[in-house]
Amino acid sequence: MPPTRFVAIDATSTATAINAKKEVEPASPVHEEGASHCAFEYSSFAELMSTYDRLRQSGVEPAFSLDHGMTMSLYYKDPDGNFVELQSDNFSDWKLSGEYVRGSPQFAANPIGVFFDPARVYETFKSGTDFETLEKAVYAGAFLPDPIPNIGLPG
Repeated sequence: MPPTRFVAIDATSTATAINAKKEVEPASPVHEEGASHCAFEYSSFAELMSTYDRLRQSGVEPAFSLDHGMTMSLYYKDPDGNFVELQSDNFSDWKLSGEYVRGSPQFAANPIGVFFDPARVYETFKSGTDFETLEKAVYAGAFLPDPIPNIGLPG
């Protein structure tokens, strides 16, 4: 997998990820030019899930969802092919999240994270499963979507 480098702007979630990409075939459906996405952070996973449910009830579904280890992220695609990421911090503390990114063997081995089915995660959370237990299960692959989305990552 090509390397990803994160450039932190400050101690909060303001950061830029720079992804090295392999050469792409001219007919690739993957959006390659311009900004990849912008992200908005919610103050809690509960708030993120509330927004997920509100959008879903309006007919707006995420294109894909990822547990990045430090965030739970829902990616929505706009009409121009850009993504809007809605996220919540898994540690509820960006200092701890930064330490995870800089020092975790788990993150070093898998900086993208694990795909998850947001509907199943939402239902499990609403049934009373606490976030810490749920996040561990998500990262372990217990909520994988079927099929796994093709977002243009190398094999």
